Amino acid sequence: MEQDKRGIHEEGTIWWHAHNGWARATVHGAVIIYPKRGHTYPFPKPHADVPIIL
Repeated sequence: MEQDKRGIHEEGTIWWHAHNGWARATVHGAVIIYPKRGHTYPFPKPHADVPIIL
């Protein structure tokens, strides 16, 4: 899924999770934000993205 999120000015993996009741333990994941097309990472480009959720 790719969305245009204005106001996000960082690349990398960001953690998201729910903040209410039972969802707190069941709804979570990684959000990977890539640089805009034609732009580079502010660090050496990684070989791959491998999200690991424990």
